[in-house]
Amino acid sequence: MESFCLFFKKSFAEEVLRTQNSSPDNLLSDPYKDIPSIGFYEKTYDKNVKLTSLLQTFKQNLDSLKEEPLWLEEQFHKVMQEILIEHQNTIKEVESLHALRASTREEIYKRISTAHDYIRAFYNQVITLDDIAKIACLSPNHLLRNYNKIYGRTPYQHISELRIIKAKELLSESSLNMTGITFELGFSNPVSFSKMFKQHTGISPLQFRKKVILDKK
Repeated sequence: MESFCLFFKKSFAEEVLRTQNSSPDNLLSDPYKDIPSIGFYEKTYDKNVKLTSLLQTFKQNLDSLKEEPLWLEEQFHKVMQEILIEHQNTIKEVESLHALRASTREEIYKRISTAHDYIRAFYNQVITLDDIAKIACLSPNHLLRNYNKIYGRTPYQHISELRIIKAKELLSESSLNMTGITFELGFSNPVSFSKMFKQHTGISPLQFRKKVILDKK
């Protein structure tokens, strides 16, 4: 696996955030005013198409343009602007939680994010609500209510969604048979897999694979 890491200078995020949130008059009168440090949340973020594109462009052109300091600075600003948009969306999710104290909302959000990451990592295994709740250090009911509020779906619905995405990928791009795909996705038998797939897509896995083959011809 190849990694691509960016390291931002101190207070860079705060500088970019201020230009996004301050009025033009304030930016003109005091362009270098300090703002409080940003507390980013430690979580796995969903794929952002624009941010992914920016990072790919950055990486692809780095070797040829790394001696161009102006180009480099512009790329860092573009990437940080998109990161801050994601951060603002996260703040809205935190504020949607029902808790009087901001610190309580933030702690609940951190625990729900842990549950979210756990589901994304182990969606192809048999996991229970109790398993997820223990990972998040929340009661099952507390987990369910807040998970649904933040992500707009229950843990089971999220697992099903991830399994369908992976199933379509395997049916389209691999030579695995139905039994192999069934176990790859964490189902106990092909009947359960086929039933769930048809419930979400309207067609059986075999029909989906045949359609993919016809579309490629």
